[in-house]
Amino acid sequence: MSVTLAAACDLSGARPVRSDQPGTQRFDRPLSQHPRFAALRFYTFPGGCVTYRFGFAPGASALLAQAVDGAVGFVPRARLVDYIKNTEGLALCGRGAACPG
Repeated sequence: MSVTLAAACDLSGARPVRSDQPGTQRFDRPLSQHPRFAALRFYTFPGGCVTYRFGFAPGASALLAQAVDGAVGFVPRARLVDYIKNTEGLALCGRGAACPG
């Protein structure tokens, strides 16, 4: 599996699915089932898109894609900024916050 973050995604051929990530819309595009499961999953949100590209070994169950849901998730930026500040004493810059220089 690979995960890509981009400003936008090509959703052609993808169908909307109820999103399991807060603040996002989800779209799935199956590519193949046999002999090898392959699919694209998109999560869109204001200002960006995350693409999951699944490509499992021949014979592997498509259910492996569900395991990814527990391994990769979304966290609000404000929560991450607070975490980095409180645990590391550092400022997370970018997205409107100046970087120390």
